[in-house]
Amino acid sequence: MDMKTTRAPYQQRVKLEEEISTIIKSIPEIDINQPVCPFCNAPQPIIIPNAGTNDHGLRKYCDCMEMQDYLKQNHKLRELKEQLKIAQQREDFQRKWAEKMFEESGVGKRFLTASFEYFERQRMPKAYDIALGFAESFDKNDGEGLLFTGDVGTGKTHLAAAIATKIIRKNSATVEFVSYTEVLTDIKAAFSNHSEEAYLLEERMRKADLLVIDDLGKEKPSPFTNELFYRVVNVRYKDKLPMIITSNYGVESLSERLNYSVFSRLVAICRVIEMRGIDYRMKDYLC
Repeated sequence: MDMKTTRAPYQQRVKLEEEISTIIKSIPEIDINQPVCPFCNAPQPIIIPNAGTNDHGLRKYCDCMEMQDYLKQNHKLRELKEQLKIAQQREDFQRKWAEKMFEESGVGKRFLTASFEYFERQRMPKAYDIALGFAESFDKNDGEGLLFTGDVGTGKTHLAAAIATKIIRKNSATVEFVSYTEVLTDIKAAFSNHSEEAYLLEERMRKADLLVIDDLGKEKPSPFTNELFYRVVNVRYKDKLPMIITSNYGVESLSERLNYSVFSRLVAICRVIEMRGIDYRMKDYLC
C-alpha cells in the first residue's frame, strides 16, 4: 500500500460532507418547477407534456444566470452525494479490513488494551509524544523507524503496540508484530520440519508496511539469528519500510550483540528513544 498517494476514506468522507454542507447552505430553498422563473419571472414552458398522466412533463428552465447557477449547484450536489456513498462504502471496507489486519498482526493477541489512551503520558512524555507523532504521520513515512531501549517495565512494548494499533486502524496498513525470541523459535522449528512456514514468516517480516520487533537482543546471538535478522533488516532498509524495535539493552550493548551490518542499518534508520525508570508493572508492590 502506497501511504504517500492514498487518501484515507475517512478523510475523503469528511471532506465530501463539508463540501455538501457548504453547497446546501448556499442553495436557496425554492421551487423552480413553476410557469415563471422564480429568479427573473421569465416564462418557463412545458416542452414535453405527458398526456393522460399526473406527470406535468419536462419544463424548459430559464436561461438567466441565477437559474443556471442554481442548476449547476444542484448537479454538483448530486455528484458529491454519489461520491459520498462510495467513500462511505470504502470507509466501511477499510474498517473491516483494519480489524482483519489487527487480528493477523500479532498485536491483538498480546496487547488488547495497549493504546495511547491507556498510557500515562506524564511517565514518559518525550517517548509518548514521539510515538504518537510517528503513528499520526505514518502516511508520510519514508522508511524512518523507532528504537525503544531501556529498563524493563517502562512502557516500551506498550508504546510500540499503541503505534501499531493506531496505524492499522487509521491507515489499514499491514503490520507484523513479533516477539523476537518467539519468531526465531517458530522459524527454527519450521526449518527443522522442512516447512514452508519458515519462508512465509520471514517474508511477512520483510514485506509488511510496518515491522515491530519486541525484545530484540534477548535471544543469544548465533550465526543463524544474525543471518536471518540481516536478511530482514537489509530488505526493509533498501525498500524504505519502517521498523519499530524494543530492547531492554542499551545501544552500546545492542551493538555488541548484533551483527555490525545489522546494527549500523538499524541506527541509520531508527530514532533511538531511551526509556529509564522503575518497572511500572510493579508500581502497586513498591513502597
